Amino acid sequence: MCIIIDANVAHTFGDPIHEDAVPILKWLLKPRCSAMLVVGGSLTDELYKSGEPIRRLLKTLYQAGRLRTIKAELLQIEQQKVMKLLKADGLEEKMNDPHIIALAKASGSRLLFSRDHQSHLHSVFTDRKYLQPPDKVYQTKKHTRLLRSAPKCSPSK
Repeated sequence: MCIIIDANVAHTFGDPIHEDAVPILKWLLKPRCSAMLVVGGSLTDELYKSGEPIRRLLKTLYQAGRLRTIKAELLQIEQQKVMKLLKADGLEEKMNDPHIIALAKASGSRLLFSRDHQSHLHSVFTDRKYLQPPDKVYQTKKHTRLLRSAPKCSPSK
């Protein structure tokens, strides 16, 4: 069971934590639960630049064994594949987060916490053409049910 957190929602883990981020934080830190946060490549950099609260969360999850980092080399290969598909669909310039799709492909994560409505991230993330099976996007606490049904990450490569 794993989730990807987009940098555009990193601020929701600040002090005080936003009500939409509370269920995710509780899920990630729940004892005897296998929930994990997946990071890697440029998303890791984006999250670290997002401020001290998200950096503290990453450190806490790492110490708890709940942070999974995907190797940059693997992400580069997956991102090249994603970019080819985006280019074929005319979305290359409109979708500014191909690294997130690559991270989902490489990790097996099929859940994203994001509020990116300006690019085509949500539509690409939930499209079978890009991800098999397609993913789900958590945007508000109303989507808490998605945490219970999140599939496990793929084994490390």
